Amino acid sequence: MTARLAVVGGTGKEGRGLVTRFAAAGWDVLLGSRSAERAARATDDVRARLTTSGRRLPRIESGENCAVIPRADVVVLTVPFAALDDLLDQCGEQLTGKIVVDVTVPLRMTDGRFEIIPVAEGSASAHVQARVPEARVVAAFKNVAADHLLRLDRTPEGDIPVAGDVAAAKTVVTELTRGIPALRPIDVGPLANAGMIESLTALELNVNRLHRAVTSIRFLGVR
Repeated sequence: MTARLAVVGGTGKEGRGLVTRFAAAGWDVLLGSRSAERAARATDDVRARLTTSGRRLPRIESGENCAVIPRADVVVLTVPFAALDDLLDQCGEQLTGKIVVDVTVPLRMTDGRFEIIPVAEGSASAHVQARVPEARVVAAFKNVAADHLLRLDRTPEGDIPVAGDVAAAKTVVTELTRGIPALRPIDVGPLANAGMIESLTALELNVNRLHRAVTSIRFLGVR
């Protein structure tokens, strides 16, 4: 794949984990943040992880979110759901025409358990699509733990449900997923199914708390 990647919100654990894995697969990555300084520090952290693991370093650059988006063909949104609308207010127009991989999950904690925040459009991903109608939004990577991504000495096994309305965009995201060893992309249909993917995330996190584990999911019976 020759597309240039930008991971927006890349200073969080999930964002840094995805940047680390994309870079480990050999793709050039732009790491974005609200703060250019934080983005630079996170980029240094990713480079250090890759150097320690003995992997070849691709081009990893950093900058503010709205500065890295125009330079990318594929934009991965890893911002917290609470910050999503602010990002779209500031940079939403720049997502027009791009493949947008939405990783955000609308979560809140209630009585010691995770639950989904209701979203009018049915999911965070559908909300992004509604805000930026000309973007090609794909829901993916919502169920893979950041801890599994950041540890290059471990293999992040599991399936990645992929939902979207544009087949070509889902093909690109499928290729991205296959670049991460032991992760298997599973096409789960249109973007309308993204809400169910997000609900799985809440369930995983509750299982993790209950069993003091870091889990992943697998669809048995799918070839």
